[in-house]
Amino acid sequence: MKRKNVLVICFTKISQDPRVQNQLILLDKLGFKTTVIGLDEPSVRCSEFIEVKKRRNSNWQRGLNLIKRIIELTTLEFEPIYWRIPMIADSLKLTLPSFDFVLANEIHALPIGIKWAKEKPLIWDAHEYYPGSYNSSFLKKSYQKKYAVSLLKTYLRKVPFMTVSTGIANLYKENFDVNRFFILPNVPLKYDLKVKKVNPSEIKIIAHGNADPKREWEKIFAFMLKLPSRFTLDCILVSQNNTPYLNHLKVLAKKLPRVRLLEKLPMKDLVPFLNQYDIGLIHLKEKPENHTFALPNKFFQNIQARIAVAVPPLVEMKKITSDLQLGFIGNDFNLDSLSNQIASASFETIERFKERCHEASSHFCLENYILGFEQFLNNAMAL
Repeated sequence: MKRKNVLVICFTKISQDPRVQNQLILLDKLGFKTTVIGLDEPSVRCSEFIEVKKRRNSNWQRGLNLIKRIIELTTLEFEPIYWRIPMIADSLKLTLPSFDFVLANEIHALPIGIKWAKEKPLIWDAHEYYPGSYNSSFLKKSYQKKYAVSLLKTYLRKVPFMTVSTGIANLYKENFDVNRFFILPNVPLKYDLKVKKVNPSEIKIIAHGNADPKREWEKIFAFMLKLPSRFTLDCILVSQNNTPYLNHLKVLAKKLPRVRLLEKLPMKDLVPFLNQYDIGLIHLKEKPENHTFALPNKFFQNIQARIAVAVPPLVEMKKITSDLQLGFIGNDFNLDSLSNQIASASFETIERFKERCHEASSHFCLENYILGFEQFLNNAMAL
């Protein structure tokens, strides 16, 4: 029987996006071919890759677009703005292979995905709640939210979607009257790892993520200064290149003898590497609204690595961590309460958290979602 081909669209760096790569792994396990459109080639198998280059308009074109945008904003006409995005305009010129259905990732792939799908089935993966994902100036945030709401009200109607948590799914249900969805958490593949014993004289903490000023790495460094000398911190910072912010962090880290900055790893090697640590630290700000129901990749990677988690008091992470007793939960978002809890914890307590993560790892793995994902696809294709 001919294998069905899925057109997977994602206008991000796919090699650095575990969620999209998880989709490709699941589709491959279910026997689908995949044609991937994105900014770079995934590090997992796909049948065909079509690159879209991210480019900027010329100065005169940007000036002309600014005038058009001001006119459109005064009349709340957001859709023309979308179709003039250079990456979207360039994508419309692509020659596509035949495909059986579309899997569109994130908000910018939704309108063009529907245009390409025509009468064929389409599934949208909402990686986050886009109207609540902006944390910039009031005017910019207001514009971005209206832009996101406008696109979603136009294109999300009757589209089955996936997302990362029940809280985010409920926001879409409440605000956009959609009810066909599948919860696919950002869980990694299952790894056969053992719990490493804690060395009481050297308790190792790891934090990993993008080298972005919004992630407030300075606060994570300051967090270490409040811990006793038996604690160390390693940070894996992901960056496209040596940005000014990354260089700034390198200078800061050199002044802190118990802080090391490490090179990023291939995605398949990350969980086994994390296994050598004792605590996985996650720092997220309370705002924007999207963070409330966040369940980031690193949360499940830490669980799969069998290391205790240390998380902010955000709804979804707090519930899982508390219910399963997986680690430390902050009382606030400035890391003070986390540092106090960790500093006063015995090594036996940390080992107990690691054992609980070991037990939870068999549940929070990608393999557990294959059947549910397959049923969701079958229902979507039958519409």
